[in-house]
Amino acid sequence: MTLQVSGPDGPYTIETRYLIGADGGHSIVRKLAGIAFPGVTTDETIARTAHAVVPAELVDPVTGRLDIPGYGPIPPFLHHRTERGLFVYAALPGAPAPLMYLLGKVAGMRRNPHAGPADDARPYPTARETINSCPGSDL
Repeated sequence: MTLQVSGPDGPYTIETRYLIGADGGHSIVRKLAGIAFPGVTTDETIARTAHAVVPAELVDPVTGRLDIPGYGPIPPFLHHRTERGLFVYAALPGAPAPLMYLLGKVAGMRRNPHAGPADDARPYPTARETINSCPGSDL
């Protein structure tokens, strides 16, 4: 594969066996290379990153793991898969609150906020609902 690249030092050519487009679901690299997306995507999944205040009694002072009542322990700095999604918990030094990243399907989220008869349904859940949806327990 031959790539024509334009960088800060000007244009140049690269010969390579592989090209990895790690630029997201709407990959410009993939589209420019003429590669179709045969996979499946959905807008029923939500990703959230948040600094969340966690009660001190839920954090193990030795291991740093998060002990969620009704769910169990979540180790820090690791991707933790649950039945409902992905949960990452990281207590960062000097940060005002732990950083949490969640990716999962959230119950009640609708594909189109203008579709359906429910007037009280929100198109996106609150940050708290998203955090609680991944382990399935109130944090």
